[in-house]
Amino acid sequence: MRIQIAQKLRPFSHLPGVRCLIPFSTWEVQIFPTKLIFENRAGGGKHERSVKGCLKGFTVVQDLERGRIEVFGS
Repeated sequence: MRIQIAQKLRPFSHLPGVRCLIPFSTWEVQIFPTKLIFENRAGGGKHERSVKGCLKGFTVVQDLERGRIEVFGS
């Protein structure tokens, strides 16, 4: 017997600084319109990445079915 989920599991946010766990890993990412901060929750590594320009209409989507995080805007 196969169970089907009627709704997509894709929580989203428009708030700068939102934290998301990266699916299937020990990493967490804190997402701002101008930078990304990656932190390893198991071992204590931390990395920062700048984003070119500033995103307007900033949206973060955590796609739990596909195991990914999407960040987009204009």
